[in-house]
Formats: sequence, structure tokens, C-alpha cells
Amino acid sequence: EVFLRVPGILPHNAGAPILQAPAIVEMGFVEIGWIKDMQVTVANVGNADLHILSVTSPTAPFSWVGGTCNTVNRLVPSGTCSVIIRFAPSGMGPFAGDFTVDSDGGILTVHLHGTTVWVP
Repeated sequence: EVFLRVPGILPHNAGAPILQAPAIVEMGFVEIGWIKDMQVTVANVGNADLHILSVTSPTAPFSWVGGTCNTVNRLVPSGTCSVIIRFAPSGMGPFAGDFTVDSDGGILTVHLHGTTVWVP
């Protein structure tokens, strides 16, 4: 599994919080008109508290449909939150998008890939 690490140092703490999640999320193959939801876990693998500031939603055919990162203000060391992403293609093609999690430790970007299939 590939991870993207975003280091940062809190002004009030000597520890370096690190936000971590898969760098690429493969949504796989989905039929047109169907949906697929996938949970992405975001973790603080540093040794200081990390404060989640915002989560941006990806563009269609991906969307942010839930999880706990939008309700968690603080991730303690080894703490996690989740972002649930939906892939709902309405046409053919491979698709790519991304979402970001902004924190006081930096901005984490997670790339999304998905492909539609036609089943007659």
C-alpha cells in the first residue's frame, strides 16, 4: 500500500504530526448507473495532536458522502478518522479525481481512479 506523508510542526508543540492515507484509491470497475462507496482512513502517525481544518469534496462522478473527518477537530497520535467516497458514473470512461484533507500539519491529497463498464 502506498502512503502519502505530510509532515508539519505545531507551533505550540515540539512533536511533528504526520497525516497519512493511501496516496491513490482505486475504485475499480462500476457499471453505469450503479454506485460504489469506499472508506479511506486518515491517520496521525506523528507524535503530536493534529487538527483537521477541512475536507474538500472531489468532482463528479466522485463525491464525499460521509465519514468522521468532517466531525473530528483533533487527531491524537495514532488517531484516525475516515472519509467515505462514492463513485457513481453516469457515462463511459476512466475517471480520475482527488480530495484533500487540510490540517495544521499540512494538506493531504488523495487521488481517485475509477472505470465504468457496460453490461448489456
